[in-house]
Amino acid sequence: MAQVLVVTNPFGGRAAGERITDPQEMEQILAGEHAGNVVRANHEDAPAVKTTSKTSNQE
Repeated sequence: MAQVLVVTNPFGGRAAGERITDPQEMEQILAGEHAGNVVRANHEDAPAVKTTSKTSNQE
């Protein structure tokens, strides 16, 4: 089962009960001012989380 965010208090055009499944959007919300307006939940319909390497080739 994949993790989703469920909106508990409306914000930014999102309605209470709305599920957020995009991993990048989830990270941004959890790191921002609206983190208190969502809860994490498991949901079988959510897309599987993709893992990526955070290494960079900056010189």
